[in-house]
Amino acid sequence: MIVWLGVVGVAVAVILPLYGLIGNLNNVTSTPPVPVETVVSSPTPVPTKTQLKITDTGIGYLNIRKLPLRTSEIVGRAVPGEVFTYSETQDNWYKIELGWVSGSYVEILK
Repeated sequence: MIVWLGVVGVAVAVILPLYGLIGNLNNVTSTPPVPVETVVSSPTPVPTKTQLKITDTGIGYLNIRKLPLRTSEIVGRAVPGEVFTYSETQDNWYKIELGWVSGSYVEILK
């Protein structure tokens, strides 16, 4: 019985503030949304024969992605120490022959 009262108390403590927020939405005057300009960078070509080395990732490999996005399809894996030639950069991503790798886990070789 005591546990049930605790569950009901927690539910009331969560539901009432939410209901208060939702109930107040009808009284708020809305302003039109402000348009947001999205800036998308385009790939930057780099000099030929520029190389990078995969650094430690903490899990033993680095995913190679189809596009320069963390949510993009994984097309392969690279292991720390591997060296690749890259041809483009975009938003801290590097284009290698197999796909894109995150700049957070690479060392640019000179």
